[in-house]
Amino acid sequence: MLNLPLRYSLCLVLGACGGGASGPDASLADASSPDASLADASSPDASPPDASPPDAGPPDASPPDARARDVSLPDFSLPDAAAPPVCEDVVAERSLLLVSSTLAAGRLGLNHASTGEDILGPSGSPLVDPAAPLQPTLTLHDRPNGFDLEIVYENGTGLAQPLGMLTLRGLKLDAPSIVRRTFRDSATSTDPWSSADPEVVTFPSPSAPACTDFCYLGPTSYPRGMYSPLTVLSDTRYHVGIALHYPLLEYRHSVMFDLKSESVAGDPTRRAYWLDLVFPDAGAAFEDGVLAAGATRSYTLAVRVVPSSEHWLHTVVPYRNSFRSLYGGVRYERDPRPVVGALTAFGELCAEDNPYGMLPLNRADVRGWSPWVDETLTALTEGYERAMLWTPTGVYCTNQQHNYPSQFMTQMLAVPMMRDTQDELLRIPQAGLDSGFWWGRATKIMRSWDVDESVPLDPEEAEHVALAYAELDRAVALGATTIGLDAFADAQGDWMGYEWLQALQSRAPGVKFVTEAFTSDLVHSLAPTFTEAAPYRGPHELADFLLPGNEIWGQVRYDQAFPNDPQWFNRDNLERQAEIARTASIGMVPVVMHDSTTLLSSYEAAETWRATIPVELQGPCEGR
Repeated sequence: MLNLPLRYSLCLVLGACGGGASGPDASLADASSPDASLADASSPDASPPDASPPDAGPPDASPPDARARDVSLPDFSLPDAAAPPVCEDVVAERSLLLVSSTLAAGRLGLNHASTGEDILGPSGSPLVDPAAPLQPTLTLHDRPNGFDLEIVYENGTGLAQPLGMLTLRGLKLDAPSIVRRTFRDSATSTDPWSSADPEVVTFPSPSAPACTDFCYLGPTSYPRGMYSPLTVLSDTRYHVGIALHYPLLEYRHSVMFDLKSESVAGDPTRRAYWLDLVFPDAGAAFEDGVLAAGATRSYTLAVRVVPSSEHWLHTVVPYRNSFRSLYGGVRYERDPRPVVGALTAFGELCAEDNPYGMLPLNRADVRGWSPWVDETLTALTEGYERAMLWTPTGVYCTNQQHNYPSQFMTQMLAVPMMRDTQDELLRIPQAGLDSGFWWGRATKIMRSWDVDESVPLDPEEAEHVALAYAELDRAVALGATTIGLDAFADAQGDWMGYEWLQALQSRAPGVKFVTEAFTSDLVHSLAPTFTEAAPYRGPHELADFLLPGNEIWGQVRYDQAFPNDPQWFNRDNLERQAEIARTASIGMVPVVMHDSTTLLSSYEAAETWRATIPVELQGPCEGR
């Protein structure tokens, strides 16, 4: 979620940010974090005088086509959702390293066939704890550069049983330094070992110092937190890719990748790494992390090792083929054009005479929508063709922990000036500017304005669907061609998010949806996703490999682009252009908060997958 620092609020209030005219910037806060407020700001305890009573619901002032549509429950048909690609899109594996694999007494081994060097194991830990209630059947399959381990759980106990975890122990890599690719969104990560580049963490580092004996390197989870259920570990000799293949939409549970390391007795040049793959327990909310009595589930643990002289993407070819066979490729039309963004309100501005926290210069609750529309349309003269408006109905002032509000459209009907001038918003698409609105807390239900109530959206609840569709229908009626889905990672699981996103797309087929924060590969196949650009030092290579033609929105932040300059807001236009150009060059759509940054070029997001994917790994369905 955008959570703007106080300085940006004051910049907007005053209409300038100093000599450099660098205006509001934004940061992605954790979805549970409230907007900050001024220490002395007063917040209203009740709805403003011009608002409808809290429980009255919006008056019936909708455009004719916005309330006549049905609110029937969406049909989540899995076969449709998981339709395979049109052509046989399989990338062949090449034999790049001669290895041999073993499975003995539940313990895995992997050796360099020529030198006999142990790459994996043996160790004292079997893959499955012998005391676990379920003991899966393990079948080892040799593959080029590694192995596939088929893991089949059958629950014949008569009671639901937890799946527990898998332990891959004894992977020997260089000491003291390795590179770990985790493919997280560092803009929202709370992991103490997050790095400047979300894809790469190097050990040791200032935040992850070297350790002489045991080292706990921290967990990451898929689908929330990791782009894909895989990690790649690299040293001076090898890239080792470890992936877990399973049908997420069917099994509906996450998996945690928990990495640790320890010293190797008698060999100070190497360390042994082990990875726990942890399934959610029976108490995990919204997740089916247990196996029902009489049920069967099958997983594949794919391990690949290639020489460090080769591209690490070779180690994730099996996962790429599995993913594409289940979910296909990108299912939306990529738009590389930059976006200009603006906010109407900030929690810092809440006061008794400003119950929606609106910016005073163009308060839509007082002056109507015409001033905001006039301001937005200046983007056309500044080189933009797409616009996105955050907080169109303001923010909660009393219950700021629930910002941004999910009533991003219908609350207009409770504010006379907004309601009576809402047709002004149609001037944006009529002028040729793509019109976008950001849907606050898009997977939450808030029934009344500024009350302490927020419940997870349940697509099987007719009331929830009706309330969500009321917001969507009004946005469409007011000309929206793009809708941002705020805090979409708050969905009960990416399986629900995937299904609900399809329902929204079916309801509004002419709208492009953009998810926030950076979503998993599964959801990214359906819609573009949003993150901060500054932490990324290069293209998202895994996204390029799995989903060539994907669209990623990268928010341009000048405070992060010039982190050592306390006067970053005074940077001149050419310097700010450089950060916009850099964002586009790494394949991200630049999202520039409206601060009078006139574009000096088109700055369209580069088609980075044409360069990041080695020629031998380019599949037949990439459209090159």
